[in-house]
Amino acid sequence: MSIRTTLRTGVLVTVAVMTTTLGVASAEATPGWQATLLPLPAGHPGTSGFVFGTDGKGGYAGELAIDDRSQVVTWRDGKPSVRGVPSGYENAHVLDQNGAGTVLLQAYGAEASMTGIFLLDDQGFHEVPAPAGYTKAHGLALNERGDVLGTASAEKTAEQVTVVWPVRGVGPVVIPTDGETWPTDLDIDGTVLFGSTRGPYTWRNGTVEKLAVPAGYTFALPRSIRNGTVVGSADAAGVNGSTGFRWTSAAAPERLADSSAGFRVNGSGLIAGALTSEPSVSYGHPAVWQGPGSVAKLPLPDGFAVGRAYAIGDDGAIAGIAANGPLDEGGAPVVWHRTEIGHG
Repeated sequence: MSIRTTLRTGVLVTVAVMTTTLGVASAEATPGWQATLLPLPAGHPGTSGFVFGTDGKGGYAGELAIDDRSQVVTWRDGKPSVRGVPSGYENAHVLDQNGAGTVLLQAYGAEASMTGIFLLDDQGFHEVPAPAGYTKAHGLALNERGDVLGTASAEKTAEQVTVVWPVRGVGPVVIPTDGETWPTDLDIDGTVLFGSTRGPYTWRNGTVEKLAVPAGYTFALPRSIRNGTVVGSADAAGVNGSTGFRWTSAAAPERLADSSAGFRVNGSGLIAGALTSEPSVSYGHPAVWQGPGSVAKLPLPDGFAVGRAYAIGDDGAIAGIAANGPLDEGGAPVVWHRTEIGHG
């Protein structure tokens, strides 16, 4: 995927957060899982941001507010590296990361119209150009194969289309979409997951398969797909708050126990999401599901009141943030690890 929070004014807000010793696990006891704060870059002890990617091998990727800019930061072997922003741009927002460690990001310039998709690897930043005849490309997801999912606007009509940039192939694939449809994620085999006011669906090589809206609900929002398993949420008319669901078959959505949303799913089917929320709160406490009825509440590091899980790796590690204020302003980078095999 790519699940992310819209950043206020397009730039990370530096917020004051209560920090314990970075890199030391929380003392809060939650059977099966443990929270660990990722270390911050040297010289930036109070910075905050987001972690949106993991390679499933102990590596993570996110963005932190450094020198009044949103800059890419990666973690490898527990050590942070400030990777900066692509040349000529001012801010960079991480979207996804795959098992090869490649990071997908969106870069923004001084003017709102200046934006571009980039991939970041050990050799640096590499631009993903818009297809011929299109402009304003925006990235969404990066799959394990290296394919990129995004959108672009036609130069003449400003019509927005979905685009897949295959890692193998002659060029980008343009998928016509309308204003009531939007892409959300990209599976390892190239299947594109779409949300729509008419109901969610998948697309692969021109073949469309509709996903059933759960019975009793009026709208379903798909968020992530992996090996054919889809997770997301659904809303019912007149009901405050959403409920998380899993689709292992298009016709049979399964409710995630005590949930408000399923955000991400890994290769083994482990789901990261949020528990049922309080009134007027979008999403509840971060949690993990091994199956629809098997839920574990994820602990927060000491001194933090709220958190959000944004990424989950094939090693079972979950990455996100912890904070004491609005989550769309960022927080302290945190990783959750399983401590009891078979729990959650």
